[in-house]
Amino acid sequence: MEHPRIFLASSKEEIRFVKYAEQHLPNLGLNPISWTSSFPGGEFTLESLYAAVQNTEGAIFFLTPDDFAKVRGQEVWLPRDNLIFEAGMFLAAHGRKRVALIVPSKVSKEESEQVKAKLPTDLAGLTYAGLVCKEGKDLAETELLTVLSETAAMMKEARQQYSEFGLSYQPTKLHKFLPDERLELVHSLVGSWDQFGAIAALMQDPSVHEIDILVAYRVIDVFRSMRKFRSNPKARLRLCMADMMDRHLSAIYRRKYVDRKEGYLEEAVRDSIRHVLIGESDPKEAGKIVLVDLKPPTQDRRREVRIGNLVDPPKANYEIYLSPQRITFSYYRIDDISFVIPLDMKSGKGPAPYVWTISKERNPRLFEYYLQTEYEAVIRSAKTV
Repeated sequence: MEHPRIFLASSKEEIRFVKYAEQHLPNLGLNPISWTSSFPGGEFTLESLYAAVQNTEGAIFFLTPDDFAKVRGQEVWLPRDNLIFEAGMFLAAHGRKRVALIVPSKVSKEESEQVKAKLPTDLAGLTYAGLVCKEGKDLAETELLTVLSETAAMMKEARQQYSEFGLSYQPTKLHKFLPDERLELVHSLVGSWDQFGAIAALMQDPSVHEIDILVAYRVIDVFRSMRKFRSNPKARLRLCMADMMDRHLSAIYRRKYVDRKEGYLEEAVRDSIRHVLIGESDPKEAGKIVLVDLKPPTQDRRREVRIGNLVDPPKANYEIYLSPQRITFSYYRIDDISFVIPLDMKSGKGPAPYVWTISKERNPRLFEYYLQTEYEAVIRSAKTV
């Protein structure tokens, strides 16, 4: 397997740090990519920076005290501003475990003065490596190699963790399109539906306040151990399924689910509603006593549902919708994280389809698209139960 490609950056005056790292990182299992090779002449620098971010798995920045300035009346030494800008881009793309900030302090020959770069307050919460460099001394006489060794171990561990989720940071040609503001780079965890436990795990988190679900006819077994959510009157759950009581719509689905007999899909919808309402009760026992009777829609498009013998109704706001449209993907949103599962086109049951995660923090445009453009549109056209 190819070593992780790591971007190296420093000021021009302190290029010796980059050269030292270039010499030793290959022996530590990293493939260094220097800023001197990433910014070829004649190409727009920001464009090259986008390419460097996409063609690497992480970065090491040497933030040396190079620029003297007065900040709020205090005389300080600062790292180059372009390094701070670049570090922000790499941190946003790769995360803090893949970006190392090394902050060398300069000490005079007489050891009378030690100068260290002042970092922006936004970086105060990040862990960075300190290093003392005596004027006139070779870098080999410092602890730089030890710092690089620890950094390499951290980055290789991060790669291993990502690979366990099936993720890869191999360079692609897609970075050429990233300057286009209409496009958004997607950071996602992807896994097989039958092996994906993140949805159930998040739903059981007691801090969850909003859940949105879109499925064709059956909800997965995720509503157990949700006592705090069900008992929270400020929480809201919206569930939308296809209206399988509509015989024309049900017939369309049975062309795909060829082994489903007439009446099966309708009963699956009833069972899902029952399963959502009973929460963590035993579904086999509750199924015997909780009655779900679906009546034809009235003039205001509401389909009447009669629930009987529900011992412990949820205090949270539960909204249930039945859509006249054919649902072509499943969608689960738990607060700021959503999951999209495209419906497979094959006639057999296996293998299971894949789940794509979308985080509002990492991909705000895509997150809002599925929530506002797709899910809300289906809700508006659905019959309220």
